[in-house]
Amino acid sequence: MGDQFQPISSDNEVTVVQSLCMQCHEQGTTRMLLCSIPFFRGTYYLEIVVMSFSCEYCGFANCDVQSATSLAPNGVHFELRARAPQDLVRYLVKSEHATLTIVELGFEIPSSADKATYTNLEGILTRAYEDLELNQPHRQETDPQTAVAVGTVIDGLKAIIAGERFPFTVVLDDPSGNSHITHDLATYATIEHDPDLTYRKYKRTHEQLIAMGYAPETEDLPVEGFAEMNVDEHVTADSVDFGRSVDDQERADGPESAPLDFKVECYACGQMGTQSMCVTQIPNFKETVVMGFRCDFCGASSTEVKGGGGVSPKGMSVILHVTNPADLNRSIIKSDSAVLKIPEIGLELAAGTLGGIISTVEGLLERVQTEIMAHAPSAFGDSLTSAEAQNYQTFIRRLFDFKTTVSEPYTIELEDPLANSFIAKISEEDTQVEFVEFERTEEQNDDLGLTDMRV
Repeated sequence: MGDQFQPISSDNEVTVVQSLCMQCHEQGTTRMLLCSIPFFRGTYYLEIVVMSFSCEYCGFANCDVQSATSLAPNGVHFELRARAPQDLVRYLVKSEHATLTIVELGFEIPSSADKATYTNLEGILTRAYEDLELNQPHRQETDPQTAVAVGTVIDGLKAIIAGERFPFTVVLDDPSGNSHITHDLATYATIEHDPDLTYRKYKRTHEQLIAMGYAPETEDLPVEGFAEMNVDEHVTADSVDFGRSVDDQERADGPESAPLDFKVECYACGQMGTQSMCVTQIPNFKETVVMGFRCDFCGASSTEVKGGGGVSPKGMSVILHVTNPADLNRSIIKSDSAVLKIPEIGLELAAGTLGGIISTVEGLLERVQTEIMAHAPSAFGDSLTSAEAQNYQTFIRRLFDFKTTVSEPYTIELEDPLANSFIAKISEEDTQVEFVEFERTEEQNDDLGLTDMRV
């Protein structure tokens, strides 16, 4: 695991502070270092704090690892049906808030039992087996009945680690959203295609926020319902009348083009954050709604882009031929209905994969790489064959070159059935950007809800 960790910055230094030793109550020394685990979730790195304590008076020493990352937008729930020994080498990240369960054994590793862990399935089961085995003699003396039940679990874990007990089911549930189990990288491109691994996101409860320390126990929950609402009045927020269109808003504190700010519940911590929204007209394109959210309580933030106006009569494919690094600075709008394609590396991201984005070409490719890393956090692990690892490394290397040096010409295509995507031209004579209209298929009209639309 040594080369899996690296400092976030070469400027970072070990922080040394004096701390009270809980053994002899003299002053000991605590050393802290901010480090990173690469290729985790939706970011390149999982930030962690490595802490080491030592006392020169009594010799007591220990070490600890704590997560320094923020809450994900949603909790996550994984279920793995392990059918063969090769499933034991699947890598997983278990945060300090996650619970791991082996269903057939009735065995659970609670969130309070371990700190953040990055290992494979065999590693975490081996650690659990060794911990249970260590205290088994004491249980046999003090509580024989419990020792018998624990012995059954120990035998089951031993059989699984030895590759003698299959299939079994692993459930990993994490309300913080910072845990992950890798899919079968050798066979399936994404986690959704792996039939042995199911994955879903869920909205965390207020009780889970309290358990993780992100909400006080005495906090009053908002009262839901509309018993006291006067439905004859327009709903307003921050001087904005939502009974009228965005274009007709008249704000008391600024011009009509100013962003509309209103309070909404934070998707991460449940506190009230600020949603900003404005309508902008893109030259040679169409009206676009840009929305941004921020929470001052937990730091969560997000952006989203929606097409304004009516539905275009035809779909539109926007094609950019990237030939030099200057093309990386072109402005780009990718709507959530667009399919992103880069034929040179065989990349195709389905509609909705990245959501709506307004950025540059470089920023879009950065998001693409981040999303791929999130679905394959251990793509360079020992579970891959040399050929599989080589193919994946080649793919990532070429994608990295595309967003940095443009070592070879390539093509970016946004196929959007709603024609809400756009790539800026440098001039009217610019031939590197093509706009190609196409007729939507019946399947696309059904997916977009246009078939039964009556206006």
